[in-house]
Amino acid sequence: MTSLQQLLDGVSPELHSHKVLELIKSSDISSNPSLFYHAIQYLRIKAIKGDVDAKLKLSTLLDGDSIPINGLLWQPIVDHREADLWSKTVFDRRLATAIAPCLALVEADVLLSQTTPFRLMDKVLTFADQSTPPSPEGELTSDSKQLATVANMAYLVGLLSLKGIALPKDTDQAIRYFNKASSLDHDEATYQLAVMMDDAYNYPDMYDHQRSVTLFEQLVSRRGKRRSSNHMPAPPNANHQLEARAAVRLARAYFEGDQQGDHRDMDKAYRYARKVAEHSGEKYCQYIVGDILLQKNDVHQAVFWLTQAGQQGFPLAIETLARVHFEGVPPEFKKDHAAAHEWCIKGDEIWPSGIGYCQTVLGDCYRQGLGVPKDQLKSFEYYQKAASQQDSPQNYALFQLAEMFYHGDDNWIQNIPVAKDYYQAAAKGQYEPAKQRLQQIEQDERQQLELERMPKKQAKPWSLMSLFIGRRRVHA
Repeated sequence: MTSLQQLLDGVSPELHSHKVLELIKSSDISSNPSLFYHAIQYLRIKAIKGDVDAKLKLSTLLDGDSIPINGLLWQPIVDHREADLWSKTVFDRRLATAIAPCLALVEADVLLSQTTPFRLMDKVLTFADQSTPPSPEGELTSDSKQLATVANMAYLVGLLSLKGIALPKDTDQAIRYFNKASSLDHDEATYQLAVMMDDAYNYPDMYDHQRSVTLFEQLVSRRGKRRSSNHMPAPPNANHQLEARAAVRLARAYFEGDQQGDHRDMDKAYRYARKVAEHSGEKYCQYIVGDILLQKNDVHQAVFWLTQAGQQGFPLAIETLARVHFEGVPPEFKKDHAAAHEWCIKGDEIWPSGIGYCQTVLGDCYRQGLGVPKDQLKSFEYYQKAASQQDSPQNYALFQLAEMFYHGDDNWIQNIPVAKDYYQAAAKGQYEPAKQRLQQIEQDERQQLELERMPKKQAKPWSLMSLFIGRRRVHA
């Protein structure tokens, strides 16, 4: 009987998946069920290892819509759940990584006679639902490999339930499976739980900032001690990547605190952020390092780290650099309007509508000629951009727009009604100079109105005789 390997001999490796697909669809395959099932498993193995072509072919085959299902061989393998799974792994790197432990399940089936169809999703769910009696602390039992498989499959089912891929979307079910996997030392499941516990917006019922921080710290502290949750060889830097992700989360958690801004710890935030910034160049951690150093008045070191983050397009770093260069930090750091202009241009280009502070500074630069030639039109355009920020309109920019129309200087058209509109918009944002200017305008308008209402003295009609009468009075 011809084997799959024999059929692939002499065929270019790039064409193996295509050759296997031809075999699966051939009419002769119905007489050789073992070869048919082996061919399907071959595609699964390639797909698990990252072959995109194999994933797409499996998605089409297992969905059953584009092929005739006439024989007994086809009907048991069609599985819309698995078809959905393979189509999503093409673009979802996290899911593609989570499915990697399934390789052991498929390879174990290949070693069997393969007279019965293999349904991957059924296998995954069976292992994920297995009971796992706890073993003594730190003790590796003879079933450690089995427990690792259960943990891997529980994590995969949790991920599928969370995303609504291959299984109905069910957050509660996802949490149950993540907890099960985490209890079996599955680090990715522990990381996922910690992320969810720190996300009050998407998971308000399980929000627990302190518990989240504890789990992240556990992951970081396990470096070198962590036993793999996967019996397959892990990538050499897998543990380091997980530790780095947990460290980034810890840096952020200690830097920002909880929802109320409590539980902040700048020393811990700096320690975790500095470690990640130096090893991986993560931009948020670079910003945290720079911001904390700026608070400590180590301005030049702060600017170094902020620049690293700013060059990667991190908005907060760009805004801080613009502020430092435009306003200066006496006496260590002098103003540099040219550098401020450069960073503000970057800030204006940030998607979707730019950084309001940077646009305001650009308005000042072009209005006053700071680092650039004066240009009232450009100044107006940048002030207008800053004032139009949907989430946080810049009250200072609104005030400056009002000032341009109020004073009408540098050939700008004076228009008091337009100026009042801008002043009122800034005043609504509790901008005090705008309130004061409105009071001044109201006072000026009242005085003008009072002048207009005052009665005017009527002049006597003039006549030629008045000249002579006046002269007689003088001579008399």
